Formats: sequence, structure tokens, C-alpha cells
Amino acid sequence: MKKIYLLSGIVAILATPVLAAIKMPDINVTGEIRARGIETNNTSDFKDVGTTAAPYADDNSYAQTRVRVNLDSKLSDNVAARVGLQYGDMNWNTPQETIDEIQASTKIRHAYLTISNILSDIIPADLSMTLGRQAIGTKDRELVLFNDSIDAKICKLTKDLGVGDLAITGICAVVADVTGSPTGNNADTKIQGITGSLALPMGANVGGYYLRQTIQNPIDNLVDKNNVLGVKVDGSMEIASTVNYFFEYAKQSGSITQGVGAGTERDASALRIGGGYKTELASLGAVAVEGSYLSMSGDDVATDTTNKTYSGIARDLDYYTQLVDIVGGVLVKANGLKVINVNTSIAPDALKGVTLGFSYTNFTSAEKVNNEDGIGSEIDLTCSYKVNEKTTVDGCYARFSPGDAYPTTMQDSATMLKCQLVTKF
Repeated sequence: MKKIYLLSGIVAILATPVLAAIKMPDINVTGEIRARGIETNNTSDFKDVGTTAAPYADDNSYAQTRVRVNLDSKLSDNVAARVGLQYGDMNWNTPQETIDEIQASTKIRHAYLTISNILSDIIPADLSMTLGRQAIGTKDRELVLFNDSIDAKICKLTKDLGVGDLAITGICAVVADVTGSPTGNNADTKIQGITGSLALPMGANVGGYYLRQTIQNPIDNLVDKNNVLGVKVDGSMEIASTVNYFFEYAKQSGSITQGVGAGTERDASALRIGGGYKTELASLGAVAVEGSYLSMSGDDVATDTTNKTYSGIARDLDYYTQLVDIVGGVLVKANGLKVINVNTSIAPDALKGVTLGFSYTNFTSAEKVNNEDGIGSEIDLTCSYKVNEKTTVDGCYARFSPGDAYPTTMQDSATMLKCQLVTKF
């Protein structure tokens, strides 16, 4: 099947001039190429490293490449199509040269149709449907729902209310072969729900969502249901400079009704709040400061059948630069998490195209472990150089220092050095 995907993508690219010559719909080809080198010390589980080695194991040093190609076409006034291919991430240390190795690293990232103005003669609003393999949710620090490449069916209804645009999105998605079973058997994950957002004056946006996730595997008789209800507010204001703010609260419920863990009830919550400030300083350049606080509830150890650790639905909390994936491992999974994050950046006028950044993040367990709650802290130093409108070179140094809640055998700091080049076409 992967060979078919690969060959289909190659044929589509090669056929672009032919289609244009015979007056077929235009196909716009875009994409990006990313090359990066990574070196870690005292840990092999930093974000994006992509290794299953145990944390605090041997040092690791390698390079990766990734290529993404997107093909967009407007088939008619109301129908558009997108196909996105991805090749990588491939390690230069272990080059892949055969056709089988190349096709194994190439996948269909997106493949969907967008149909707009459905029933326009009947419904006085823009009703559109997006059908196929696509991303749902956004990457902007969501407590709930981000999947970049899944089989999803989405219907979006937009209506002008006079005070802003009300956008309502119904979601019906299937994520195949997700290891959701406690016994290790793969099971499909089904996601249904509705999200809404309202744009208000002065740059404010108000959103809400209800999402339901079900993992069901008849092999081991597993039925796991997860519900999340949430609200979010964000926006920005121009007051001489730019002030932005954000707030999000999510409440999680659900239960495991069959299989391993049957009888477990969920009762968890998460809160994220913060804001930032951007301005131009004379003879210095563009300066930005942002801070945030995140709290995900901890477990009630007195009740084995109540899980109060917030897990959400495919949440994306990667707003710090490099966060160690496990960041406390079992500590976080069993006891919840509190995070304080501060980011600053400056783009000096004297260094055209250069942006320097500093990030500090402190991680605390929501519940004490052996009378301690300090998971650790991380410092990230970043430097970005914009070569031109399409090419950027980035560098990052990250250092994670474990807290007192870690065992004494895991108190050594972990570091990462990463450099990457991204060019778009």
C-alpha cells in the first residue's frame, strides 16, 4: 500500500505539466525541506529525537532530513483538493538507499477534498465539508485535540452574527492502529465532537469544545471512553505596542467499562493562562516577552478507581522549546503537572534577520512524591537567522535539570544541542 502511495505521488508530480497542457485544473506544488543535526548528552528522550532508548542512557549524536510536498488543486468553484507527501525523518547515520527503504519512509500526510457552499440555496450561511486524511485541531498549545495526519471527516458552518463570525465545526474522526490497550493490542480510536469559535471586536476570540474519544478493542474486550469539555479565550490589542493574552480551561470525564482497568472513572481538569508583550525599542530592535502557567490535576491516591490525572485527547503542550518527553515519566502520568514558562526574544536592529531567544520552564508534580514535588527545570537558548523569505537557519541549546522528586540515581542534568535549516518552495 505504501508503494502505491509513493508511486501515486510521483505520478502526480510528473503529470503536472501534462495536466496543464490538456486544460486540466491547475496544480500548485509547495513544500519544505528540513535538515537538522542533534546531539544529546545524558539522555536520549528529548523532544524530536525519535529514539526508544531509556532516558539517561548513552549520549546520542546524529542528523536528520525531512521533505514535505503539497499538491493543491481547485477542481471547480466549490471543490478543492490537497495531497501532502512526507519523506523522513531519515538519519544520515543510517542512509536509506533502496526503493523499499525509501517507500517505507514516505507517507501520505494529507489527502482530502474541501467542498464549500453546500446547500447554499437552502441554508443562509456558508456550509463546507472537508473529507479525508487531514489535520484537526491546531498546534497553538491546545489542551485538547491535535492530530496532524488522521482519517477525519469535518463539516464547518460559518454565519455572520454582526458582532463577529461564529464558526462551528463538527468532527468525526478515526485514528487507526493506536496502541490504546493496556495489554498492548492495537485498537482504533474514534473521535467525535463539536468546536465553536466567535471572533469579537478588539481582536478577541472566544471558543468552546466538546470532544468524545472511544478506544475499543474486541481482542482484549477493552472499552475506554474519554470526554473533554472546555472553553478558551485569546486575543491581542494594539496599545502603542502589542499585548496578547490567552486562557483555557478543560474538564475531563469518562470511564473504562471493560477490559483492564474496568471500573476506573475519570475526574480531571487542566488550566492554562498567560500573556505577552511585543514592542520596538529604539536602537535595540523588536523585543517580546511572554509568560504562562499550566496546571493539570493530580491523581487521588486514596481512590484507586478515580483517575484525576488530566490526559485530554491528543493534547499538544509543546510550547517550550525542547521539553524532555518523559519529563518525570511516571511522576507526571500518576501525579499531574504544574508548569511555569517564561519566553523572551529580541531581534536586534544591528543584526538584520537574527532573532535571539531565552526560555525558562519549571516543572512541578501536582502531588508530592516521597514528600517532594520538584520535577525539574529547563533552560533553552535559541538563535534564528532568516536568510531570505523562504530559508531560515536555527540553533538551540537546551538543558534540563531534574528536581528532588527524581530518584537519586537520576539527578544528572541532560543537554541537547540542535541546529537545523528549513527552506520552503
